[in-house]
Amino acid sequence: MEQFRMMRSLSPTTLFSDVREFLMNDEATHNLMLGLLESEARNPRPGDLVYLGAVANQQGKIHGAALGMAGRPLILSKIGLEEAVKCLVQDVFSLYPGLVGVIGPIRPAAEFARIWASLSGDAVTREVSERIYQLTDVLPGSSGPEQIRQAVPEDYSWLLSWMVDFTAEAMGEVTDPRDFAHRSVTVRLAGEWRSAGFMVLEESGNPCCIVGYSGPTPHGIRIAPVYTPPPYRGRGYASDLVRRVSQQLLDWGYQRVFLFTDLANPTSNHIYQQVGYQPVTDIDQYHFQRRPL
Repeated sequence: MEQFRMMRSLSPTTLFSDVREFLMNDEATHNLMLGLLESEARNPRPGDLVYLGAVANQQGKIHGAALGMAGRPLILSKIGLEEAVKCLVQDVFSLYPGLVGVIGPIRPAAEFARIWASLSGDAVTREVSERIYQLTDVLPGSSGPEQIRQAVPEDYSWLLSWMVDFTAEAMGEVTDPRDFAHRSVTVRLAGEWRSAGFMVLEESGNPCCIVGYSGPTPHGIRIAPVYTPPPYRGRGYASDLVRRVSQQLLDWGYQRVFLFTDLANPTSNHIYQQVGYQPVTDIDQYHFQRRPL
Protein backbone atom coordinates (compact mmCIF):
# COMPACT_ATOMS: atom_id res chain seq x y z
CA MET A 1 0.00 0.00 0.00
CA GLU A 2 1.39 3.38 -1.02
CA GLN A 3 2.36 5.70 1.83
CA PHE A 4 1.49 9.41 1.81
CA ARG A 5 2.67 12.50 3.62
CA MET A 6 1.41 16.07 3.92
CA MET A 7 2.96 19.25 2.58
CA ARG A 8 1.41 22.20 4.36
CA SER A 9 1.72 25.99 4.54
CA LEU A 10 -0.44 29.05 5.21
CA SER A 11 1.57 30.99 2.65
CA PRO A 12 0.04 30.63 -0.83
CA THR A 13 3.31 31.66 -2.45
CA THR A 14 5.19 28.88 -0.63
CA LEU A 15 2.94 25.98 -1.54
CA PHE A 16 1.45 27.29 -4.78
CA SER A 17 4.66 26.63 -6.70
CA ASP A 18 4.54 23.01 -5.55
CA VAL A 19 0.89 22.35 -6.35
CA ARG A 20 0.48 24.61 -9.40
CA GLU A 21 1.56 21.96 -11.91
CA PHE A 22 -0.78 19.41 -10.34
CA LEU A 23 -3.76 21.79 -10.34
CA MET A 24 -3.05 22.95 -13.90
CA ASN A 25 -3.42 19.36 -15.15
CA ASP A 26 -7.15 20.15 -14.94
CA GLU A 27 -7.50 23.92 -14.78
CA ALA A 28 -11.28 23.88 -15.21
CA THR A 29 -11.95 21.42 -12.38
CA HIS A 30 -9.54 23.29 -10.11
CA ASN A 31 -10.51 26.82 -11.15
CA LEU A 32 -11.94 27.76 -7.75
CA MET A 33 -8.83 26.70 -5.85
CA LEU A 34 -6.48 28.23 -8.43
CA GLY A 35 -8.36 31.53 -8.36
CA LEU A 36 -8.36 31.73 -4.56
CA LEU A 37 -4.65 30.89 -4.38
CA GLU A 38 -3.81 33.53 -6.98
CA SER A 39 -5.91 36.08 -5.08
CA GLU A 40 -4.36 35.25 -1.70
CA ALA A 41 -0.85 35.41 -3.19
CA ARG A 42 -1.54 38.87 -4.65
CA ASN A 43 -3.58 40.31 -1.79
CA PRO A 44 -3.35 38.25 1.42
CA ARG A 45 -6.12 38.88 3.94
CA PRO A 46 -5.01 37.84 7.45
CA GLY A 47 -7.27 35.22 8.98
CA ASP A 48 -9.05 34.25 5.75
CA LEU A 49 -6.84 31.29 4.82
CA VAL A 50 -7.01 28.65 7.55
CA TYR A 51 -5.73 25.57 5.72
CA LEU A 52 -3.60 24.89 2.66
CA GLY A 53 -2.11 21.47 2.10
CA ALA A 54 -1.07 18.94 -0.50
CA VAL A 55 -0.85 15.18 -0.09
CA ALA A 56 2.17 13.53 -1.72
CA ASN A 57 3.72 10.08 -1.89
CA GLN A 58 7.14 9.35 -0.46
CA GLN A 59 8.79 10.35 -3.74
CA GLY A 60 7.14 13.78 -3.58
CA LYS A 61 4.53 13.25 -6.29
CA ILE A 62 1.42 15.25 -5.41
CA HIS A 63 -1.85 13.31 -5.45
CA GLY A 64 -4.21 16.00 -4.20
CA ALA A 65 -4.61 19.37 -2.53
CA ALA A 66 -7.05 21.19 -0.26
CA LEU A 67 -7.73 24.79 0.66
CA GLY A 68 -9.77 26.08 3.58
CA MET A 69 -11.14 29.61 4.07
CA ALA A 70 -12.49 30.70 7.45
CA GLY A 71 -16.09 29.61 7.99
CA ARG A 72 -16.38 27.97 4.55
CA PRO A 73 -16.28 24.34 3.34
CA LEU A 74 -12.86 22.91 2.59
CA ILE A 75 -12.16 22.89 -1.17
CA LEU A 76 -10.76 19.63 -2.54
CA SER A 77 -8.89 18.93 -5.74
CA LYS A 78 -9.19 15.70 -7.66
CA ILE A 79 -7.69 12.90 -5.53
CA GLY A 80 -7.43 9.48 -7.10
CA LEU A 81 -6.56 7.22 -4.15
CA GLU A 82 -8.59 6.71 -0.98
CA GLU A 83 -5.42 6.39 1.11
CA ALA A 84 -4.42 9.88 -0.02
CA VAL A 85 -7.84 11.19 1.02
CA LYS A 86 -7.48 9.49 4.41
CA CYS A 87 -4.07 11.11 4.96
CA LEU A 88 -5.57 14.51 4.13
CA VAL A 89 -8.60 14.05 6.41
CA GLN A 90 -6.42 13.09 9.36
CA ASP A 91 -4.26 16.17 8.85
CA VAL A 92 -7.19 18.56 8.51
CA PHE A 93 -8.94 17.07 11.55
CA SER A 94 -5.82 17.47 13.70
CA LEU A 95 -5.62 21.17 12.85
CA TYR A 96 -9.16 22.27 12.10
CA PRO A 97 -11.69 20.01 13.88
CA GLY A 98 -14.40 22.66 13.56
CA LEU A 99 -14.56 22.33 9.77
CA VAL A 100 -18.07 23.13 8.53
CA GLY A 101 -17.99 20.99 5.38
CA VAL A 102 -16.22 20.00 2.19
CA ILE A 103 -16.71 20.63 -1.52
CA GLY A 104 -15.02 18.81 -4.36
CA PRO A 105 -15.28 16.22 -7.15
CA ILE A 106 -17.87 13.57 -6.32
CA ARG A 107 -15.65 10.65 -5.31
CA PRO A 108 -13.00 12.38 -3.14
CA ALA A 109 -15.67 14.59 -1.53
CA ALA A 110 -17.73 11.53 -0.57
CA GLU A 111 -14.66 9.70 0.74
CA PHE A 112 -13.55 12.75 2.71
CA ALA A 113 -17.03 13.16 4.25
CA ARG A 114 -17.26 9.47 5.19
CA ILE A 115 -13.81 9.37 6.81
CA TRP A 116 -14.44 12.71 8.53
CA ALA A 117 -17.66 11.38 10.06
CA SER A 118 -15.86 8.31 11.42
CA LEU A 119 -13.16 10.48 13.03
CA SER A 120 -15.29 13.33 14.33
CA GLY A 121 -18.67 11.80 14.98
CA ASP A 122 -20.23 14.68 13.04
CA ALA A 123 -23.49 14.22 11.18
CA VAL A 124 -22.72 14.55 7.47
CA THR A 125 -25.26 15.80 4.90
CA ARG A 126 -24.81 16.27 1.18
CA GLU A 127 -26.16 19.79 0.68
CA VAL A 128 -25.62 20.67 -2.97
CA SER A 129 -24.69 18.89 -6.19
CA GLU A 130 -23.15 21.20 -8.77
CA ARG A 131 -21.63 21.07 -12.23
CA ILE A 132 -18.59 23.00 -13.42
CA TYR A 133 -18.90 24.43 -16.93
CA GLN A 134 -16.27 25.93 -19.20
CA LEU A 135 -16.67 28.26 -22.18
CA THR A 136 -14.08 29.00 -24.85
CA ASP A 137 -16.36 30.49 -27.52
CA VAL A 138 -19.72 32.21 -27.21
CA LEU A 139 -22.35 30.67 -29.47
CA PRO A 140 -24.24 33.01 -31.79
CA GLY A 141 -27.35 34.53 -30.26
CA SER A 142 -29.28 37.73 -30.07
CA SER A 143 -28.94 40.33 -27.32
CA GLY A 144 -31.71 42.53 -26.05
CA PRO A 145 -31.80 46.32 -26.22
CA GLU A 146 -30.95 46.70 -22.54
CA GLN A 147 -27.72 48.49 -21.66
CA ILE A 148 -24.89 46.91 -19.70
CA ARG A 149 -22.21 48.70 -17.74
CA GLN A 150 -19.45 48.11 -15.24
CA ALA A 151 -20.47 48.48 -11.60
CA VAL A 152 -18.74 51.32 -9.75
CA PRO A 153 -18.20 52.06 -6.04
CA GLU A 154 -21.29 54.27 -6.02
CA ASP A 155 -23.36 51.10 -6.63
CA TYR A 156 -22.23 49.58 -3.32
CA SER A 157 -25.46 50.10 -1.37
CA TRP A 158 -27.88 48.37 -3.73
CA LEU A 159 -25.32 45.74 -4.73
CA LEU A 160 -24.94 44.84 -1.06
CA SER A 161 -28.71 44.49 -0.70
CA TRP A 162 -28.92 42.28 -3.79
CA MET A 163 -25.98 40.14 -2.67
CA VAL A 164 -27.52 39.63 0.78
CA ASP A 165 -30.66 38.35 -0.94
CA PHE A 166 -28.64 36.16 -3.32
CA THR A 167 -26.58 34.69 -0.47
CA ALA A 168 -29.65 33.88 1.60
CA GLU A 169 -31.39 32.33 -1.41
CA ALA A 170 -28.56 30.35 -2.99
CA MET A 171 -26.01 29.79 -0.22
CA GLY A 172 -27.90 28.57 2.80
CA GLU A 173 -24.72 27.29 4.44
CA VAL A 174 -23.43 30.86 4.95
CA THR A 175 -24.09 31.79 8.57
CA ASP A 176 -23.74 35.57 8.11
CA PRO A 177 -25.13 36.56 4.69
CA ARG A 178 -24.53 40.27 5.22
CA ASP A 179 -20.85 39.86 6.06
CA PHE A 180 -20.36 37.44 3.17
CA ALA A 181 -22.16 39.84 0.82
CA HIS A 182 -20.08 42.80 2.02
CA ARG A 183 -16.85 40.90 1.34
CA SER A 184 -18.05 39.76 -2.09
CA VAL A 185 -19.08 43.23 -3.17
CA THR A 186 -16.03 44.98 -1.72
CA VAL A 187 -13.56 42.59 -3.41
CA ARG A 188 -15.20 43.03 -6.79
CA LEU A 189 -15.52 46.82 -6.57
CA ALA A 190 -12.04 47.41 -5.19
CA GLY A 191 -10.07 45.12 -7.49
CA GLU A 192 -8.50 45.70 -10.87
CA TRP A 193 -11.60 45.81 -13.07
CA ARG A 194 -10.44 43.18 -15.56
CA SER A 195 -9.82 40.62 -12.82
CA ALA A 196 -12.87 41.20 -10.58
CA GLY A 197 -16.09 43.13 -10.85
CA PHE A 198 -19.79 43.19 -11.60
CA MET A 199 -21.52 43.88 -14.87
CA VAL A 200 -24.99 45.39 -14.57
CA LEU A 201 -27.86 45.09 -17.04
CA GLU A 202 -30.18 48.10 -16.96
CA GLU A 203 -33.58 48.83 -18.43
CA SER A 204 -34.51 52.52 -18.58
CA GLY A 205 -31.64 53.24 -16.19
CA ASN A 206 -32.82 50.72 -13.58
CA PRO A 207 -30.60 47.75 -12.61
CA CYS A 208 -32.35 44.47 -13.50
CA CYS A 209 -29.61 41.81 -13.34
CA ILE A 210 -25.97 41.41 -12.29
CA VAL A 211 -23.19 39.04 -13.24
CA GLY A 212 -20.04 38.99 -11.14
CA TYR A 213 -16.64 37.72 -12.16
CA SER A 214 -13.46 37.04 -10.18
CA GLY A 215 -10.82 34.43 -9.43
CA PRO A 216 -8.53 34.64 -12.47
CA THR A 217 -6.56 31.48 -13.20
CA PRO A 218 -3.57 31.27 -15.56
CA HIS A 219 -5.89 31.02 -18.57
CA GLY A 220 -9.38 31.79 -17.33
CA ILE A 221 -11.76 33.49 -14.93
CA ARG A 222 -14.90 32.48 -13.04
CA ILE A 223 -18.37 33.98 -13.37
CA ALA A 224 -20.33 34.29 -10.10
CA PRO A 225 -22.82 35.32 -8.98
CA VAL A 226 -25.57 35.50 -11.58
CA TYR A 227 -28.55 37.18 -9.93
CA THR A 228 -31.85 38.62 -11.05
CA PRO A 229 -34.22 39.96 -8.35
CA PRO A 230 -37.65 38.30 -8.37
CA PRO A 231 -39.54 41.22 -10.02
CA TYR A 232 -37.29 40.99 -13.10
CA ARG A 233 -37.18 37.23 -13.57
CA GLY A 234 -38.57 35.40 -16.59
CA ARG A 235 -37.49 38.06 -19.08
CA GLY A 236 -34.23 36.47 -20.29
CA TYR A 237 -32.05 39.06 -18.57
CA ALA A 238 -29.69 36.53 -16.95
CA SER A 239 -28.95 34.55 -20.12
CA ASP A 240 -28.49 37.78 -22.10
CA LEU A 241 -26.09 39.25 -19.55
CA VAL A 242 -24.14 36.00 -19.15
CA ARG A 243 -23.69 35.86 -22.93
CA ARG A 244 -22.47 39.45 -23.13
CA VAL A 245 -20.19 39.25 -20.09
CA SER A 246 -18.69 35.95 -21.28
CA GLN A 247 -17.82 37.55 -24.61
CA GLN A 248 -16.38 40.60 -22.86
CA LEU A 249 -14.12 38.40 -20.74
CA LEU A 250 -12.89 36.58 -23.85
CA ASP A 251 -12.30 39.95 -25.53
CA TRP A 252 -10.17 40.99 -22.56
CA GLY A 253 -7.87 38.05 -23.28
CA TYR A 254 -9.15 35.23 -21.10
CA GLN A 255 -9.09 31.93 -22.97
CA ARG A 256 -11.71 30.24 -20.78
CA VAL A 257 -14.64 31.27 -18.62
CA PHE A 258 -15.86 29.00 -15.82
CA LEU A 259 -19.07 28.81 -13.85
CA PHE A 260 -20.79 26.55 -11.33
CA THR A 261 -24.44 25.54 -11.57
CA ASP A 262 -26.82 23.82 -9.17
CA LEU A 263 -27.84 20.49 -10.73
CA ALA A 264 -31.24 20.87 -9.06
CA ASN A 265 -31.95 23.74 -11.48
CA PRO A 266 -32.19 22.21 -14.98
CA THR A 267 -33.29 25.54 -16.49
CA SER A 268 -30.03 27.35 -15.73
CA ASN A 269 -27.97 24.36 -16.88
CA HIS A 270 -29.79 24.41 -20.24
CA ILE A 271 -29.48 28.20 -20.61
CA TYR A 272 -25.72 28.19 -20.05
CA GLN A 273 -25.19 25.46 -22.64
CA GLN A 274 -27.09 27.60 -25.16
CA VAL A 275 -24.52 30.34 -24.53
CA GLY A 276 -21.64 27.94 -25.20
CA TYR A 277 -20.74 26.51 -21.80
CA GLN A 278 -19.69 22.85 -21.85
CA PRO A 279 -19.85 20.49 -18.84
CA VAL A 280 -16.50 19.67 -17.23
CA THR A 281 -17.23 17.69 -14.06
CA ASP A 282 -19.72 17.36 -11.22
CA ILE A 283 -18.96 18.25 -7.62
CA ASP A 284 -20.72 17.74 -4.30
CA GLN A 285 -20.81 19.84 -1.16
CA TYR A 286 -21.24 18.26 2.27
CA HIS A 287 -22.17 19.94 5.54
CA PHE A 288 -20.70 18.77 8.86
CA GLN A 289 -22.90 19.19 11.94
CA ARG A 290 -21.61 18.69 15.47
CA ARG A 291 -23.71 16.11 17.31
CA PRO A 292 -25.00 17.18 20.75
CA LEU A 293 -23.07 15.76 23.66
